[in-house]
Amino acid sequence: MANAITPNLLVQGNSGTDATSYTTAATPTLVSGTVVTAWVATLISAGTPNTPTCTGTNGLNGTWTAITNVVQDQINITMFRSTTPSTTAGTLTFDAAGGGAGTDL
Repeated sequence: MANAITPNLLVQGNSGTDATSYTTAATPTLVSGTVVTAWVATLISAGTPNTPTCTGTNGLNGTWTAITNVVQDQINITMFRSTTPSTTAGTLTFDAAGGGAGTDL
């Protein structure tokens, strides 16, 4: 099949600590122009969760766009998409600043 999409899990992580920002481990080196998606779940103990932002370093420092955002009670799940600008490894930072009481990314 020509031009088949091959999904690869690059990095995963979680945090059990209340925080408004979380940075992933470095990804493997990617080919420039690769489309990358990232998912983040935010849990807060009270209020309405903010939609987080996503920024990257090195090979992941392209523009990250929120594709979808779903809120149910105090849980917010957001999917981001970007295209890698260079052939280097990188990290992602998800930021839910001011996300509500007890923000946990």
